[in-house]
Amino acid sequence: TTTCAVTGLVMVELYKVISLSLQPKADRIVDSLRNTYVNLAINSYYAAEPGPPKRRGTVEMDVVAGGPVRAVPEGHTKWERIVLTVDAASTTTQDIVDKIGEWVASATQADVTAGAAAEGKGAVAAGDVTVTLLAVGEKMLYSDFFPAHAARLGKNFRQVYVESIL
Repeated sequence: TTTCAVTGLVMVELYKVISLSLQPKADRIVDSLRNTYVNLAINSYYAAEPGPPKRRGTVEMDVVAGGPVRAVPEGHTKWERIVLTVDAASTTTQDIVDKIGEWVASATQADVTAGAAAEGKGAVAAGDVTVTLLAVGEKMLYSDFFPAHAARLGKNFRQVYVESIL
């Protein structure tokens, strides 16, 4: 049946993912993973390698943002993450905004130092970063275009998160 075929193919890919996760990050090769299409009604099976993730770069005009967008770091993908180390008990939303500004400043300085910054773009100072939105999943925790959200900047970030999911 189709269910059996799909379950088997998913399990094969799951074993591959687990196997890859046990290897050092530098040795992980995703070429062994496959996207599979199965149509048992007409007896057709297709397996294809997934393409590489799209890399984001600095653009002078982004149609969604309606203006220039700076990629930080230059050439990142949507699968990359930043990690902010904070004390959950005492960190305010403003502290998170400030930490993001510091991270952007250090990332742009690293791009400049490595020669990876977009042409004509230098390092960004932490104070020049504007955080317009903080979200977790589908929940918007802070947005600078909602006047009521300004009060959330002084609140404990954990409290803001709990209030937004309830």
